[in-house]
Amino acid sequence: MRVFVRVLAAVCIAATLGMAAVVWFGWQHLTPGIVSMQVQAVKADANPEMFEQMTGGWREATMAVESFAEPRALEKEDCTLVTCTVRLDNRGFFPCEWPNLRLSPGEGDLFALLDERAGMLAAGSQGDLVLVFLHEGPLPKRWKVIVQGYVLGQKFEREAEGSPEEVL
Repeated sequence: MRVFVRVLAAVCIAATLGMAAVVWFGWQHLTPGIVSMQVQAVKADANPEMFEQMTGGWREATMAVESFAEPRALEKEDCTLVTCTVRLDNRGFFPCEWPNLRLSPGEGDLFALLDERAGMLAAGSQGDLVLVFLHEGPLPKRWKVIVQGYVLGQKFEREAEGSPEEVL
């Protein structure tokens, strides 16, 4: 009988430690991690239709944008359209809801298009978030973006930095 009780106690302790390890792993990986960030910069005069559409929507307040400067008339020769793509890896046990990107604006950043669609990154999956913004003047060496989202109703924020691979 004593041997049975000792074996049962050892099994209970092992099960408790195993569950604690699973909970610890889940807590450590509760929020998605940033796998990579790519930045593509295209001179606005190479894509005049998109430039006109974006700046017109910014000036007339017909587009969902996060503005960093007062709307004004711009010359496409002075501007660059920048696209940041961040790949997230959700290794946690729970989905990430409302993942999005926000620009940490620097000198010359005018506005960023907002993506207000409800999204979700399933547990155990990867996904890309895209941010498009307009920059005026010389390009900085690096841009910083903030990845935001919710896991189990708790907001998280992570920062990522990247520089343009080349200006097209």
